[in-house]
Parts: sequence; structure tokens; C-alpha cells
Amino acid sequence: MTDRKTNKKIKRTHLVVFSICLVLITVIGVTYFLQSEQRESALAYYERQQISLNIENPKTGSNHFVVSKSDLMLLEIHKINATRRTSAGEVSELVYEGVLLRDLLAAYHVDQGDFEQVIIFAVDGYQSIVAAERLYDQDHVYLVFIEDGLPLQDRGQMGDGPYLLVILEDTFSQNWCKYVVEVTVR
Repeated sequence: MTDRKTNKKIKRTHLVVFSICLVLITVIGVTYFLQSEQRESALAYYERQQISLNIENPKTGSNHFVVSKSDLMLLEIHKINATRRTSAGEVSELVYEGVLLRDLLAAYHVDQGDFEQVIIFAVDGYQSIVAAERLYDQDHVYLVFIEDGLPLQDRGQMGDGPYLLVILEDTFSQNWCKYVVEVTVR
């Protein structure tokens, strides 16, 4: 009789383990599917040299805009000198041209008090978060697209573009974000 009970317990345990595995496989599959859609979307923006601008405001709702390089060219273009420090310890002095991130937001009617942070997403999944007050402290948070007089090269050309987030006050370039495809305002 104890052998029957033991066999039933073993079968029940196997059934529970099988069910848990099935649920986990389903969750992983759905997550992968959703992430692959996000990757494809990001890649499409990257290939078209566009930026997805998402504005999430609890008072006014959410808005989505597609920003092109020609849209950015309508804003005031700044020429900045920046010191870039890579994780490999390389240091280089570069001249970039681009727009203040706050000017981009203002062009889409986002005011200083409307948000707490801006999240910048790269095509490779990297993200950088900038607090709202950092955008308005000084002129030091830029979205650039020209380096030393030439358009930023893309990943295939060993570049950082077509868009690069540059934060001048970062001593080690740790919050810079290359391959920018999305800006989300929260």
C-alpha cells in the first residue's frame, strides 16, 4: 500500500514540475516575442535615422512623435567641445554639433515642470536616465549628430550614431548613450 502512495506522490510531483516548466517556457516565449518586437521597432528607427519621442504625462496623457534629423536641424544647433573617456581608458577631445535635449523637448511642448526624468534608449538596449533638473541646470545635456564636422557614423562603421547623448558634466562619459533611438519623458 505504501508503494502505491509513493507512486502517486511521485506522479503528482512530476505533474507539478512539468506544469511549472510549461508555465516558465510559456512566459519565456512570450517575453522573447515581445522583446523581439521592441528590438525590431528600435532597429527600424535606427535604420531610418529617426528617434521615437514618447511623452508620458499623467495630466495630459501620452503622446508619441517621430523625430527626424531634419526636425532636429530646425532647432538651434550648438557646437560643443567634449572630452570622451572610454571604458578602455582612451581619452579624446572631440567637437560635436547637436541640440540641447531640453530644446528638443520644448519643441514638442514639454515644459520643465511636466516631467521628472528622461530615459534615453539605444538600439542595443542600453539606456541612460537623466533627471529633469539636470536638463535645466546648465547647457550640458546634448543630443548630437555631427562629430568633428562629419555626420556620426553608425555601428557598422564603428561609430556612435546616428545620434549620441552627450552629458558634458560627466567626468568619465558614463551616462553618454550612443545609437539613440528613443527618448521617453516621464
